Amino acid sequence: MNDERELPDIAARAELETLAMQPPQPRAVAAPDLRLVQDVQVRVEVRLGGRELRIAELLALGEGDTVALDESVDAPVELRVEGRVVARGELVVCGERFGVRITEIGAA
Repeated sequence: MNDERELPDIAARAELETLAMQPPQPRAVAAPDLRLVQDVQVRVEVRLGGRELRIAELLALGEGDTVALDESVDAPVELRVEGRVVARGELVVCGERFGVRITEIGAA
């Protein structure tokens, strides 16, 4: 009777060892259902460039002064959502407003 109890244990161990030697199978990942968040509004911002100034330079600024930014005129601008870059593009004029023509999606 003792042998009958050991056989299932040996078979179970052999099956576990066989499973452990097999590479893991890739699992299908379900795509997120974006319909749930399509109506959520987020703030989209465009970053043109920046510049470091000493406090004295900042205090000396007056109306009509120009502050040159660290980016060139033809450099792409960053489109940001919640502070994260999600795309890059070119500045364009849309009537009386600025716009961004997207040139790269998913920018890091």
